[in-house]
Amino acid sequence: MKLIPTLLAALFLFFMQCYSQQKGTTFTIHGVTNPGDSGRMLLIPVNTEDYYPFHGTLEAPVHKGIFSFSDSILYPTAFMIGLKYDSNWKYISSPFFVDSGVQTLDCNINNLWEIPAIANRTMLELKNDYNPSFASLGSHHDRYDSTLLYYVNKNPGSYVALWKLINQFSAGYEPFYDSIYKAFSESIRQTYTGRVLKHKLDMGRVSCIGCQFPNVKFAPIDDLSRKVSLSDRLSKYTLIDIWFSHCTPCIDQFAKYKAIYAQFQNSGFQLIGVSTDNKDQIQNWKKVIRRYMLPWPQYLDENGAVTKELSIISWPSNFLIDEKGVIVQKNISPEALERFLSRTFK
Repeated sequence: MKLIPTLLAALFLFFMQCYSQQKGTTFTIHGVTNPGDSGRMLLIPVNTEDYYPFHGTLEAPVHKGIFSFSDSILYPTAFMIGLKYDSNWKYISSPFFVDSGVQTLDCNINNLWEIPAIANRTMLELKNDYNPSFASLGSHHDRYDSTLLYYVNKNPGSYVALWKLINQFSAGYEPFYDSIYKAFSESIRQTYTGRVLKHKLDMGRVSCIGCQFPNVKFAPIDDLSRKVSLSDRLSKYTLIDIWFSHCTPCIDQFAKYKAIYAQFQNSGFQLIGVSTDNKDQIQNWKKVIRRYMLPWPQYLDENGAVTKELSIISWPSNFLIDEKGVIVQKNISPEALERFLSRTFK
């Protein structure tokens, strides 16, 4: 199957076409923070930069608590903002929205993960329309997607909802996201960001529950010069664990995985690690494997080139597949995996 190389080529052409068709206006942010602050303020894309047509992270010097950004923009766009002094983060915000035109922003570096005060039309929608629509959910997170669909049906031109759907999708593809996407207006769907999301949703369908896991190839740790398919390594059930060597939540799962692997590896369970480390992190990847004495097979997807095509943009991620290569679970927790295997192999 040549699915992934085809998708890679299609993705390149798609982004080039999207980029070439866009013309933008500008935005300017006049920002203030604590009067004594200095360093560098960063305006940071949310999730991945793929959704942003003009730029990645912007930087501005902070002098006596004053900073300013100015750049191109096409439509209301989600960002985070963070303050760095030398190489250390002093502050990071939650996502907020920037519109075209001039706007002021006030952030308090003593309040991590705040939504900074910025007045524009999109932030007013977030405050007055979007947030009240979701306020009644409480702990019922399972109703978030249906509430989002209801909101988009009422507000098909909402950029707030578009970026919220992107945030939901960052945890992996779900078929219900297609229904939400289709509820947006044509003008939203035809934006650069809307078309990128559509392309990623299309790619995500190849790795949905009940789908055949793509016949992708990765480099085995003992010979990084070649790539091999995982299809001949499948057992009755196989967990493909996608991680990288500086991912603390990924590493935190190793102890539980080692216990599960020891208990079920002779019953028909296999575990395969796939790292998305960059080339300059390969030695650290190998060092982590040795340090934690991981006994299962390890492969490298250098820089996440293949896993990115499967719409994996959060770590750790995993796929539980059966002996025929069909995906039966995605992003299953170690606890749920142990319960599943206990029931299956009892």
